[in-house]
Amino acid sequence: MKLSYFGVNFALTWEDPSLDEALESLLLPVWEHNPEPLASATFRVFSSAGELVVEAPEDEPLRTYRHDFLEALERRVHFYLANHCQEVVFVHAGAVALGGQVILIPGSSYSGKSTLTHSLVRAGAEYFSDEYAVIDRSGRVHPFPRPIALRTEGGRRVSPTRVGLEPAAVRAVIATQFQSGSNWTPNVESQGAAALKLMAHTVTARKSPALSMACLSACVSEAVYWVGARGEADETADRILQVLGDCCELPA
Repeated sequence: MKLSYFGVNFALTWEDPSLDEALESLLLPVWEHNPEPLASATFRVFSSAGELVVEAPEDEPLRTYRHDFLEALERRVHFYLANHCQEVVFVHAGAVALGGQVILIPGSSYSGKSTLTHSLVRAGAEYFSDEYAVIDRSGRVHPFPRPIALRTEGGRRVSPTRVGLEPAAVRAVIATQFQSGSNWTPNVESQGAAALKLMAHTVTARKSPALSMACLSACVSEAVYWVGARGEADETADRILQVLGDCCELPA
């Protein structure tokens, strides 16, 4: 299977037809099928001694099992794209849209961004991503709608039905982490501070600092930056949408 995304032509290959359904679930609607005969990167899954082996460029082969190979492959494909896509940067952030404008929630793994992203989507926002905000030079965020990964027992994945397919400008950047007993009453900080926060979570910040800063500066140019601890995700999501409701109309 040959695919393309922002200048990267890549291929997924496997031999076992029983993996078809699982591997096809990995495909994102924003990826294009690529008719070119050559791929710059090939990701391969094959069986060996009762295990599955995941081969990826710029990475050591990984021996794994059927129940968890897909997550390993997804992580490698996405990270490769984050390092090689052209004219965009990948920021570790949850992203949803409200009234055609994006809310970004930058954060590292286990920071709670997937949980808050899920709550915002359930409250009526349009889903863009729970892991990577893909930002171009004009500052627009492009959807990267992988299934939401919730940190629950069993690693539940959720595929929202309201998914963004077109890029949009950023209305708000929210830096927050869960703190028991807290209510979300954030401080407003500068757009420069917002850009630095996003830079700290940009995959290619050191590799491509000029491109990163150009994309991020444009991204925050019309955005508000809120910083503060939050309580429960559902309550925080309702509060965020309430605060933004004065300037953004919820979709029907």
